[in-house]
Amino acid sequence: MGKKTLIRILIFALIAILLAAQFAIFIPVLRTKAQEFAVVAVDEVVTSAGNNVDVGVSISRPSNLVSGAFTLSYSSSKLEFVEAKAGEVLPEALVVTNQKSGKVEISFASADKASSEGDIVVLTFKTKSSLADQEIPLTCKTLYLEDIDGNEIAHNVENGNVIISDMVIGDVDSNGKVEKADAQLLLKYLTGKQDLSNFQIKSADFDSDGKVTSTDARKILEKVTPKPQEEKPVKPQTNTTTNTTTNTNSNTNSNTDTNINKDPEQETTKGTVVNTGGEGLSVRVGPGTNFTKLGTMPEGCEVIIYEKTDNNWYRVKGVSKVDGSTLEGYSSGEYIKIG
Repeated sequence: MGKKTLIRILIFALIAILLAAQFAIFIPVLRTKAQEFAVVAVDEVVTSAGNNVDVGVSISRPSNLVSGAFTLSYSSSKLEFVEAKAGEVLPEALVVTNQKSGKVEISFASADKASSEGDIVVLTFKTKSSLADQEIPLTCKTLYLEDIDGNEIAHNVENGNVIISDMVIGDVDSNGKVEKADAQLLLKYLTGKQDLSNFQIKSADFDSDGKVTSTDARKILEKVTPKPQEEKPVKPQTNTTTNTTTNTNSNTNSNTDTNINKDPEQETTKGTVVNTGGEGLSVRVGPGTNFTKLGTMPEGCEVIIYEKTDNNWYRVKGVSKVDGSTLEGYSSGEYIKIG
């Protein structure tokens, strides 16, 4: 091998080593850049028809965000835009909106930079009252995002949904019934073996405490597991006089609702579901339509009444219109006939 040939080989080898070194440095830089992209995400929220609902547009890795603009598209036949306000990331930001048919353009600016993740802007929509169960897409198109130095922030976008549903709490698999399989599905989610949608996670929050835990699974099982009926103790004969007095007092109030006992361990009052037009009566977690719905009792269903609230709602026990399982919660007194 000649001297010139050897020199050429060494030169090519040196060039190859330099190129390999450059790629070794350049590829991790590209990966780092990709990992540093901010993510703008629109919420997925669950609500009922005819309600106002807040939808957050959030950002992760805000990179000193101070201003930006984006367009949110939606179905104007199903949603009505109400307002937009600054979120937790830039609480003092100015927010300006320009509403058009089926979309709203939003611009925001702040003197202070964002230093944490969270909502940039929160939009309020009103859902049309005639809507049945469905998902309404919310499509976000960002125009620009800028940091405090005027540089554009690289980012990706994740769209969201408004889900219209008369949710049944505990029905994790969304088959219209609360059963043992729902508790099993929830436990799989908690152990990382099963993914759940936001809608399913909300329905899994059986105790409505804002968290999904094994306690919710236990309470679902308690609901669907038949309980053995307890025999009431026989009252001693010596209390006959006292009981007569008590019964006399109860009879005095027989034409009012004051005989509805607030202690579930004592005697209760019976009632019947009426005047629902065949739709049935909703049972909810608390005494009002703003509380989560547990299920529906059919027209004519006989219920046990434990107590009456100040706003004419009863704490009741009845059966589900869907599967005949036991329902216990609050229902409007307007649709319950006492006795």
